[in-house]
Amino acid sequence: MGGLLIPNGAVSFAVDGEGVLHVANPGKHRVERYSGDGKLLGHFGKFGAQDPAGFTGCCNPTNVAVADRVYVTEKGGPRLKAYGRDGQFLGVIAADCFDPNCKNIAVLATPRGRVYAVDTVKLQILVFEPEGA
Repeated sequence: MGGLLIPNGAVSFAVDGEGVLHVANPGKHRVERYSGDGKLLGHFGKFGAQDPAGFTGCCNPTNVAVADRVYVTEKGGPRLKAYGRDGQFLGVIAADCFDPNCKNIAVLATPRGRVYAVDTVKLQILVFEPEGA
């Protein structure tokens, strides 16, 4: 699949219930969506140091998970964010709970909105529940 710019050498992706691949493309500061045969269906994201909807630094987003929403993580200030399936920014889920040196926050989401994120410095799995759960 052409077009991926992966400066940190790792590709994170998730597949939704319709078979669409959601791929972190950190060199382009975006999450891309591909069909199963590799056709680019769309993308969201942009560089944005001041805008929380954007991706900071040279190599973000780093990891992606998909369930009810699209969840992404970033390094250099490490944080976990949520976007709608249409790419609409929904908010920052967590930032201050991660070690500042955490570079690769693996993320997994369940269909009911529970999100697991791994702080690779503290060696902890953090669990986030939707409000009202």
